Amino acid sequence: MSEEDEKVEGSEQKFFTAKPREESFVGKVGPPPPKGPKIAAGIASALVLIALGYWQLRTPAVGIMWVMNPGPEPAMVSVDGGKDELAPPGRVADRRAKVGDPVTLRVDRDGVLENITAELVPEKEGVTIIDLVGDAAYIVLDVSSHFQEGDKPKALPVSHISQPAMVHQIPIPALKIVRPGQPLPDPGSWELQAFKTSSRPLEMHKAFRVDAKRLEQKDKLIEQLSEGVRTGHAVDLENSRYVETSTDAVD
Repeated sequence: MSEEDEKVEGSEQKFFTAKPREESFVGKVGPPPPKGPKIAAGIASALVLIALGYWQLRTPAVGIMWVMNPGPEPAMVSVDGGKDELAPPGRVADRRAKVGDPVTLRVDRDGVLENITAELVPEKEGVTIIDLVGDAAYIVLDVSSHFQEGDKPKALPVSHISQPAMVHQIPIPALKIVRPGQPLPDPGSWELQAFKTSSRPLEMHKAFRVDAKRLEQKDKLIEQLSEGVRTGHAVDLENSRYVETSTDAVD
C-alpha cells in the first residue's frame, strides 16, 4: 500500500472513531423533583394529626344516662343543677353529661326532692340507667338472631344482668340497645340500619326492666322474654310501671 493510501485510510478511521456518540433519550429518567414540597406536605399532615389528637384529648368524653321513672307519678329531673325537665311515668328520658366527675340527678316528685349520684362512662363503652324507684332488676338479651335467617333459639343469649339499684351500668353502647319499655323494630324496618355498619353485621340488644323476684327463676324468665321477642310482645313482659303486684306480671 502506498504512503498516500495509508494516509487516506488513517483519516477515515480517525473520522469514525473521533466522532462523538449521540446519546439516546428514550427512557432516560430526568433529575428527581425537589424534595421541598413533599417535606412541607408531610409536615403539614403531621401537624393536622397532632392538632386532632390534642383536640380529642382536650374535649371531654360524653356519657349517656337513661332516666327510668316507673311512676306512679311524673317527676321533674335536672342534671347538675341544670334545667328541670319532665320524666313521665313508665317512660325513659335521655340525658347527657360529661364523663369524669360524678353527676348529680336532682329529682322532684311533687315537692319531694331527692338527689341521685352516678358516674357515667363514655357513650361508646356503655350507658347508665337511673331508676327513680330502684326496686327492679335489668336484664339485657342479645336479640340479633331474631333478625337473621334460620331457627331461633329457645333462650336468647344474656348480655348483662343488673341487680336492683337506682344506678345501673350497662356495658353496651346505647346505640346497640333497645331501651326498656320500647318495642323491637319490625324485621325489614329501616330502623335496623342503625344497628349495623358496612363492616359488621347487625348487633342489637334489648333491655328489660323486671321485678327482682322474677330473677329467682332466671332460666324461666329468659325463656319467657325470648318467647316474647319471637312473638312480638316482649314489652308486655316488662315491669315498666311501679305496682305492688308487679311480681305476678308473668306466671
